[in-house]
Amino acid sequence: MEFRPLRRSSLSLCEDGILKILNECDYGVLSLLGDGGYPYGVPVNYVFDGKAVYVHSAAEGHKSDALAKNRLVSFTVVARHRVIPEKFATSYSSVIVFGETEFVTDKRAKAEALRALVRKYSPETAEDKVAAEIDSFIDKTAVIKIVPHRISGKRGAEN
Repeated sequence: MEFRPLRRSSLSLCEDGILKILNECDYGVLSLLGDGGYPYGVPVNYVFDGKAVYVHSAAEGHKSDALAKNRLVSFTVVARHRVIPEKFATSYSSVIVFGETEFVTDKRAKAEALRALVRKYSPETAEDKVAAEIDSFIDKTAVIKIVPHRISGKRGAEN
């Protein structure tokens, strides 16, 4: 698949800007092909390990069903957004990851992805509590890995 170049390449984010957004933001929107061919975009917590994006999910449901049919997704993260009414513009920075998903089935890899999510969102939680929580939910929880095919970032009006 050949991806379209950014129409306004002068607004592209550099690799450092892209990595900053993926590492520091709290949530993104996972977009996939849902029931009846309708697009399905769902906000999710995530973690980026420098190579892939990981999200957790219920083992059954709309996301899992959709991904079983079509593994191609886009994942969007918006770092900042502010409307500038007097300029008819928006100040923003965002990243889009186009990629292919896979369900993480190896128990050790799955636990590590869940541990990374907990470290990101609950960094003060004691490791023994984290381990107990992961042990109690690991079989009921799906971990979805998004392997990027393309990552791009863009920014809008600065002031």
